[in-house]
Amino acid sequence: MRPAVSGPSRDQYPNAGVVLDSSGNLYGTTASQGTAGIVYEIEASGKVKSLYAFPPAAGGTYPTGPLTLDKAGNLYGATGDGGGRANAGVVYKLSPAGKETVIYSFAGGPADGELPTNGVVLDAAGNIYGATWAGGADNYGTIYKLTPSGKETVLHSFTGGADGAIPTGIALDSAGNLYGTAALGGTGSLTGTQEGVVFEIDAAGNFSVRYSFTGLSDGGLPEGGVVLDSAGNLYGTTLYGGVGAGVIFKIDPAGAYSVLHTFQGLDGGDPYAGVTLDSAGNLYGTCEAGGPKDGGTVYKLDAAGNYSVVYAFPQSPAGTPLAGVAVDAAGNLYGTLPGSPEYLGPGSYGQVYEIDTSGDEVVLYSFAGGAGGAGPGTVTLDGKGRLYGAATSGVDMSAGGGVAFKITLP
Repeated sequence: MRPAVSGPSRDQYPNAGVVLDSSGNLYGTTASQGTAGIVYEIEASGKVKSLYAFPPAAGGTYPTGPLTLDKAGNLYGATGDGGGRANAGVVYKLSPAGKETVIYSFAGGPADGELPTNGVVLDAAGNIYGATWAGGADNYGTIYKLTPSGKETVLHSFTGGADGAIPTGIALDSAGNLYGTAALGGTGSLTGTQEGVVFEIDAAGNFSVRYSFTGLSDGGLPEGGVVLDSAGNLYGTTLYGGVGAGVIFKIDPAGAYSVLHTFQGLDGGDPYAGVTLDSAGNLYGTCEAGGPKDGGTVYKLDAAGNYSVVYAFPQSPAGTPLAGVAVDAAGNLYGTLPGSPEYLGPGSYGQVYEIDTSGDEVVLYSFAGGAGGAGPGTVTLDGKGRLYGAATSGVDMSAGGGVAFKITLP
C-alpha cells in the first residue's frame, strides 16, 4: 500500500552512499550504531582506521546521505539529527586531516528545513545544495543553498500539493540548474494518493514541475532522484507503478517522458535507489525485491535499451539492496547491503560489495554493529577510482549515531 502524503518522521532515513576517490579509497557512513557517529577507514586488508568521531548534538549525529568530495580532498555531507539549533541536522565538512567544520545547523520549520538526509552537491564556486525531507512552511521538505561560509537560502519549500512533497535528492548541471524528485505530491493520483514529481529549479531560482507521476504505467513514488547526461536528459526510477514493480524513466530536454524499462519481478522489482550513468550511456541500479533468487538484483540498461540482470542476490541476513551502485572505468560495480540486525550471521549489520565485469560478487567488508557501525548505503564513484560513502537507515538506531567510513581498494 502506498503511503499517504505526510511529513516524514525522524526515524525515516533514506538511502545514503559511498564515494570512490582516485587512490582507491572508499568513504561512507552508517546511519546507526557507533557512538554519535565516527568516520573510519577500511584498508584493502580489511583493517579499520578511525578518521573522525562526531561529537554529540552540535556536531551532528546519524551521518546520512552520500559524501561529496571536492578537488582539495575535503568531504561534505549531512546528518539527520543533531546541530546547535533544533536537533534538525547539519551540513558538515571534513578536511583531509579529519577536522570537522559544521557549515550549517538547520532550525526546522516553518522557516527552515529539517532532516537533510540526501547528501549535498557542490558547484564550481563552492556553493552547497541539498534537500531536506521535512521542515519548511508546510513540513514537506525544502531545497536549500549554502554559501561556502554557511549562509543559507531556501530555494523552495514544498507544499505537498502540485509541487510535490518529501524531496529525495537533487542533481546540478553546469548552468546552475537543479533537478530532483519528490517522492509524493503532484497532480497524478491513484486511489487518492499523489505519486510524486520530477522538478527543476533554474539558475534564477524559478521552480517548475517537469513531470507528475500517475502511479499507472508511467510509475509512481520516485525515491531515488535523477541523473543527467551530457545532452540534458534526465534518468531515474520509481518504486512502484508499471505493472506494480516500478520503472526506469527518461525525460528529454523538451520535457517528453518515456519509460525505458518496466520491472516485472523476476528481473527485479521495487527499485528504491536511482540509477548510475557511465561514460558510454549505460545505466546501472539495484532492485530491493525480486530477481531469480528473490533477494534483489543489480541491473544494467545499456545505451541501446537492452536490460540485463548483472547479479541476483540470494536471501540472507545481509538484506536486500536498498542503495544504488557506483561503476569504475573498468566496469566493476560497488554497492552495499543494509543488513538485518534482527538476524544472526555474517553481514547482518550490512556489507560493502564489489561485482566484477564477469558478474562475480565479493564482499569487501562486513559491519560489526555497535561501535563498528551498521546499515551502510549507496556508493558513488569519482573519476579517479576511489569510493567514498554514506549510510542508509534499515537498522535499529537506538544503539548509537552511526559511522562514516573509507575503504582503500587494491
